[in-house]
Order: sequence, then C-alpha cells, then structure tokens
Amino acid sequence: MSPHTVGNTLGAVLIGSGFAAVLTGVVATQAVYYFQHYQDDKPSGKLMVAVVWFLDILHTIMVFVSDWLWLIDHFGDAGASGWIPWSLGVTVILTAVVTIIVHAFFVFRIYGLSRGNWFVVSPILILAAIRLGLASASCANMLKYGNFAKFVDNAAWMFTMGLVTSSVLDVVTTSCLLWYLDNARTGFAG
Repeated sequence: MSPHTVGNTLGAVLIGSGFAAVLTGVVATQAVYYFQHYQDDKPSGKLMVAVVWFLDILHTIMVFVSDWLWLIDHFGDAGASGWIPWSLGVTVILTAVVTIIVHAFFVFRIYGLSRGNWFVVSPILILAAIRLGLASASCANMLKYGNFAKFVDNAAWMFTMGLVTSSVLDVVTTSCLLWYLDNARTGFAG
C-alpha cells in the first residue's frame, strides 16, 4: 500500500475517529448538564438520556477498536484498508439504535403536539423501523462479507438506503415539529 493510499484511507479514518471522540465529549457534557439541571424530570426521561449517553460512549469505543485493528494489529498489511473489522459493523447498528431512540422521543413530542394524530406519527414510526432494519441488515452484511469491495458489490444499497431513510426521517420529523410548534404559539412574548 502506498503512503498516498494510507493517508487517504486510514489517515481519514483516524481523523474521523478524533471528531467522533470530540462529539462524544459534547454528548457527555450535555448529559452531565441534563442530570445536574433537570433532576425533577421523569425517570423515563433520565433513563433515555442515560441509555443514549451509554450507547454513544460504546459507539466511540467501537470506533477506536476499529482503529486499533486497522492501524495496530494490521500495521504494514497492504490489504487491511479493504478489510471490515467486526467493530465497524457494530458502530452501524449502535448508530441506528441511538437514532431510533431519539426519533421515538420526537415522535412522542409530535404525538402530543398533534393531539394524538396517528396519521402524522405513523409514517415517522414506519420510517424509523425501516431505518433500523436497513442498518441491521447493513451490519449483518458487513460482518458476512468482511471486505469493503464485496460489501459494496453485494449490499451497499442497503447502507445507502439506510442513510437516505435517516435523512428523510430527519426532514419529516423536523418539519412536523416546526409546524406544530409554530401553530402552538400563544402570542406571549418570552
């Protein structure tokens, strides 16, 4: 493997891992702030924050396990950049689980703001379930093929559809929240 290839692949992975660690620090800061300032919240809210925080930490650990496997265990192995470590597949499913928890939280908010309108929240729940299914299938295929080229040839469409579904889900959820929050304004100045 030439140095140019290493810099463009594994170097980019290392930089991305650094950003993931920074974002995990941001999530940790937000979680600590939440637990310090919202002690009167319902136990279910506290549990959700704790679970998301734990899963985010676990996700970052899996990212660094992947880094270790690529950069340390397979140091000097020319084919290592094409190999998919098991821990990378785990990061995909962890991201999907965190995503569905967060979307469920927003669906609950939209359900309340819409006064129980299942017509509005059902498509969001269906999209969230599809997203989780696609991420699970992507993870399974990453573990099955163990190689990026084979994964791309046979199952990359699942991963791509999962990302597309997640993006559509974010737009729909945000649009619904904006719509209902705008219509719920009381007219009082803050």
